[in-house]
Amino acid sequence: PPSLTSSVPQPPSLTSSVPQPPPLTSSVPQARPVSPPKSSHLVKRAALIVGNTYQNSNHMELLGCKTSAENVKKALEFRGFNCELKLNIPADEILRLVTEFTENKTDFEARLFYFSGHGGNESFSVNGGGHAITENLVGFVDRSGQLYEGGEYVLGQDGRKVFKDEILSSFAKDNKPNVHKILMFDCCRGEKSREMGITQKTTFQLEIMRREEANQKNAHYKNVVILHGTLPHQVKALT
Repeated sequence: PPSLTSSVPQPPSLTSSVPQPPPLTSSVPQARPVSPPKSSHLVKRAALIVGNTYQNSNHMELLGCKTSAENVKKALEFRGFNCELKLNIPADEILRLVTEFTENKTDFEARLFYFSGHGGNESFSVNGGGHAITENLVGFVDRSGQLYEGGEYVLGQDGRKVFKDEILSSFAKDNKPNVHKILMFDCCRGEKSREMGITQKTTFQLEIMRREEANQKNAHYKNVVILHGTLPHQVKALT
């Protein structure tokens, strides 16, 4: 006789008729991957780095200035600066490099100039016909004192002076307010045997000229930061 179980219809599987919900993860929005910043943005920060060691010159060698310049370059490149490193640069070449660097980086968001080497402060008397001052740099009357006119400078590899005002004038010539302009002077601002730097002992002809931007009403440099490695008229410690 046929098997009794064979004639009994089997109920359909309960799980086969139950609709399955879609995977939960399909309804969860996926976060977009974060793309790295564009490389073109990084090179919008530029730095000109000058380190003078004064090897084979009449001035005391500062071999550590090469190391300082190289370390500054590494630190700035890590922060997205496009750096130009120049070593043992004479005075005229410093000004030429600064002018060329500024003209080629007018559309950059930040420009930085760093100098490591010798520096000082040249003092002279404008009212005295341009005579260099070698002593009594501060004239006292009662309890008040007057510091003679002068200017801070950096020293080129050739021993010639480049006044910081000249560097600033070239570096900030475009005067764009949206460009960060940073100058860093890692050098002395005086001389240990005097309050200020060594001066010429001969009379020189002095002519004061007003630059074009100084003739403008209320002219001033915009968005400029100047950093010094030491206080005014002080000697930077050698390391």
